[in-house]
Amino acid sequence: MKRKVAGTVDHAGFCWSFAHAVQQHVLTRGEDATSVMTAMGCAGGSGTQQTGRRVRAMRLSAGLNEAARLLGDAQVGLRSGIAMMPSHMGALGFAMMTAPKGIDALRLVESLQWLVTTEWGVTHEIQGAKILVTQTSMGKLPTDYPFWSFLAACRINLLRSACGQHLTPHLIELPCEAPTDTQALQSFMGAPVRFGASVYKEWLPASPLHSPNPQGSREIHLMMQGAARRQWQALFNADEAFVVQLKRAIQQMLQDGESPTMRALSRRHTIVDASGTPLNARQVQRRLTGMNRTFRESVAEVRRELALAQLRSTQRPVAEIAAEAGYSEPSAFHRAVRRWTGLTPMTIRESAKDLDKV
Repeated sequence: MKRKVAGTVDHAGFCWSFAHAVQQHVLTRGEDATSVMTAMGCAGGSGTQQTGRRVRAMRLSAGLNEAARLLGDAQVGLRSGIAMMPSHMGALGFAMMTAPKGIDALRLVESLQWLVTTEWGVTHEIQGAKILVTQTSMGKLPTDYPFWSFLAACRINLLRSACGQHLTPHLIELPCEAPTDTQALQSFMGAPVRFGASVYKEWLPASPLHSPNPQGSREIHLMMQGAARRQWQALFNADEAFVVQLKRAIQQMLQDGESPTMRALSRRHTIVDASGTPLNARQVQRRLTGMNRTFRESVAEVRRELALAQLRSTQRPVAEIAAEAGYSEPSAFHRAVRRWTGLTPMTIRESAKDLDKV
């Protein structure tokens, strides 16, 4: 009998720092933030008592929209994001701030992004003089401007702190409708911002991220990186932490168009144990066997999660989603979706549309 490994549902959402940044912005404007915190599901308790809590993406969006209403400011997401500093992210933030180079901070955040949020993440790909940063998600995300301007401002602000200079993107694409005023966000970015994209993307200049960080300190960076990794491991039990890493690596390979194999995984990605020691391919296989799992099952699980997320959050043709999920015939994909959920692909898509109207 297969032993069930718990998922990440108990840890789902964005870390408390994101909600705290919105709260602080409202308070600095001289307003009571109670209604905003209630909208985010964080009413009651001090900031210290809230530490460790998670805020779901939809709740974070609701809080930002309530803040926009309360302050009469459509740019509340941007202004809250600008106030987000590495120090707000604890050990991970200090590890970013003291990284030898900005690219080291970018890679660290990518490897530990579940410490920040389990609902949204990014992968990066070096393309000559540019770095393409692309959204990855395992579920439905909000589609409003306050939410996406907040995430974009947070990311760029944190990266600027991590590389010790004013990083200017080449282009930002947001999966939301354009606000009435687009100039505020574009002025902060110093770059064009395109709206209505299918997923979030950044095109960053590689040079600043590969230059030495003026505030970098290898000793402090390694110490803070170790602390951040221990925090990451503490979020999950040993089996959960292993499965999360494995699935993230498989997901990235699939999204890069690479066939997931154990050899490819061990070549491109590092899976670590609870102490942070890298595992080789044989050790990864041994862990899987000990958990009554197989690598093939893990790949199938990630394909399933990505396919269902695509059905819920995009309007891509079902045939394309089926092909990416490894099904050569849409009819086989339809049967698989019915087996997974009891619903047809179109029913799942229509249900997601109905939720948007609520």
